[in-house]
Amino acid sequence: MHPFDVAYQLMRKSHPSLLRESTNILLNMSHVLVEQGQYEEALKYCNRAKQILEELNGLRQLEMAHCLHNIGSCYRGLRKYREALHYYEQALNTKRVCLPKIHVHIGETVNSIGIVHLMTKDTCLPEDHSNIANVLHNIADVYQTKIQHEKAFNHYHLALAMKKKCIPSDHPAIATTLNSISTVLSVKGEKVKALELRLQALKMRERVLPFDYSDLAISFSSAGHKYEAMDENQLALEYFEKAWKIRAKLFPEDDPARKRSERHVVQVDCQMTFYRCCSV
Repeated sequence: MHPFDVAYQLMRKSHPSLLRESTNILLNMSHVLVEQGQYEEALKYCNRAKQILEELNGLRQLEMAHCLHNIGSCYRGLRKYREALHYYEQALNTKRVCLPKIHVHIGETVNSIGIVHLMTKDTCLPEDHSNIANVLHNIADVYQTKIQHEKAFNHYHLALAMKKKCIPSDHPAIATTLNSISTVLSVKGEKVKALELRLQALKMRERVLPFDYSDLAISFSSAGHKYEAMDENQLALEYFEKAWKIRAKLFPEDDPARKRSERHVVQVDCQMTFYRCCSV
């Protein structure tokens, strides 16, 4: 008999009034068993906890959500992916009722749903699949602001994989996630790979957005800075000029963004002139 099971049976005998509080023990037992790969046994404890929580008529919704998530994990371990998705989605809906929109527990369940879809490589995705991708992207944004770059990187990749399955390959939403991954790679010092993704995203946006779209200026300017950091001044100048042309068309002469773009063009052009003079 598992030590947790011994504790549970002792509590039932010595303190029957605490039976309703036993769900924490049952769920802890199931979690340990899942970690050990004993999914069938873990499922028994989860179902026992679920039965107790159902008798409370919705008084402990968050605990029920954790229970449903654990049941989903049991079925995922048993490779019963349809059942796993069913319980993960129930858990997600319950968590959304009682938690803020961006919360680590919601992220945990969304992450699990994403993993199941990637494992099964489903072609028939749920109606809210793109929403799940957006939630994953938002969770990654939160991790990025908390300087948890590896977690952000993993969630951006999950979001990207989902988006590629449910929206057109040149959709701006995919470009947005590519840009975010590029930012993480830059922080990690992988500047060449970061630039590749930034340019890939930029090409997507150029295909679907009008040239004078203001967000394109931001992307052009960002690419210019990447090239400048790599001492590729000619390429940096090309992208800074593209950004400046858009902003010159959209904004008045005293606009800060327009002035900033013009300053970038002048600075890089001066650097190139200086290097040419020095090499003579």
